Amino acid sequence: MMRREFRVSLGFDFFPKKYTCDGEGVSPPIRLEGLSGRCWLALLMEDIDAHFDVVTHWVAWNVLLEGNMIPEGIPKKLITREPVRAMQGRNDFGKIGYSGPCPPRGETHRYRLTVYLLRDEIDTLIAGSPRSLVEKELRRYAIGFSDAVAAYGR
Repeated sequence: MMRREFRVSLGFDFFPKKYTCDGEGVSPPIRLEGLSGRCWLALLMEDIDAHFDVVTHWVAWNVLLEGNMIPEGIPKKLITREPVRAMQGRNDFGKIGYSGPCPPRGETHRYRLTVYLLRDEIDTLIAGSPRSLVEKELRRYAIGFSDAVAAYGR
């Protein structure tokens, strides 16, 4: 299977408060370089410094990219139409959509956002699906991926 190369960037190395539990908690803008035209994407964001296991903060798929940017503030809904089309799953906090970084006070954690390029829209998942099912389908649908890491401390 052909692998497509691209690059994902958050535009920061340390999360601005706006995108965290201490601020508005909205999803950050995501810039993608090396992709053009309409593309289907999947997103996973996780706390890679959590004490017991990786903690998932965001699960989304069938994100329709029609430029080079996913805008901030993706609504916390199962299915979104604006500002981009997407389906979202339940994160490890039991919520739908993005939950911003929120490490314990006095700690700084790193958060990895992985963006997967999909060969097509995933039609085998229902909105609200857990990460485990999304990852299973990514093995079939992903034709490339890139990630970015940023930290947040409280």
